[in-house]
This record gives sequence, structure tokens and C-alpha cells, in this order.
Amino acid sequence: MGVLAQCADCDWHAFLFNGITQWWFPGEMHWQSLAIMPSEVEIPTNHIIRLDKAAWQQITDKPEVTSVLNEWQKMPASKAFPPCAQRLMVIKALNKSKESGSLSPADQKVYALYYLNGGRQELESDALKAALPKVLNRTRSLAEVLVNLAETQY
Repeated sequence: MGVLAQCADCDWHAFLFNGITQWWFPGEMHWQSLAIMPSEVEIPTNHIIRLDKAAWQQITDKPEVTSVLNEWQKMPASKAFPPCAQRLMVIKALNKSKESGSLSPADQKVYALYYLNGGRQELESDALKAALPKVLNRTRSLAEVLVNLAETQY
């Protein structure tokens, strides 16, 4: 929404935000405010929204965000959170996966989904940290390590 609000020089801006000076949207913890600039086009004629490549790249998610979000929304744990918070939580979980090292793209997704489904404690455990070098050097997948850890704990 912020990217669209900044396009005050575009013809469609007046049609989309006519008379709106402020927009509220839910953040991860509380509502956030967004100021809407008045349109710079005096007599707008085209209501069709067209974005240049730079604006489009700002509003579209990376493929891994979309992939993890789609999978997580199929799982019961996601239902406890509003959709707008879900996206932010997925981004946070993927960032956590990247902090753990040079995981493969598949392992990053597994990490994020495990984290989102309440597996944070296991992901931060000493047992996983000990097994992580095998994941990082690609001799074991993160999914294999997590299954093995679950089997040894129960």
C-alpha cells in the first residue's frame, strides 16, 4: 500500500485514493498508520493501475515467501493469526533460517515452516546445533535431522 500511496504523480492515484489522506493497516503487533499524499494530477483520466518494474518489485514478495506462506496457510497453526500478520511472520521465519547458516533453499523453507509451527525450541536446541554442520555441508537435509531428533527425544 505504501508503494501505491507514493505514486502521487500517476494518473490512477487520484482514482484509487480520492479524498483519502491516511490509511491504517494491521502490523505484527499493532495498527500502523500510512499517510497518503494528495494526487499531483489535476485532471485524472486513466483509472487503470500500471506499475513500472521498480514499483512492482517493491510490492511483490520473493518466491520463497509466497511458497512458505501458501504451505503454512494450509496448516492449523496459521489460523491463529490474521493474514496480514502471517506474511510478516513468514518473512521473519525465513530471516531466522538465513541466520542459521548457508542452508539450501529447501532447508530454509523447512526451517521456516518448523519455526512457524512451534518448533523454535527444537531449532535452537544444542542437539540441532550439533547436527547443523551436516546440513550446512549438504550431507543431510534439515528434514532428516529434525525427524532424527524427534525420534531420539520420544
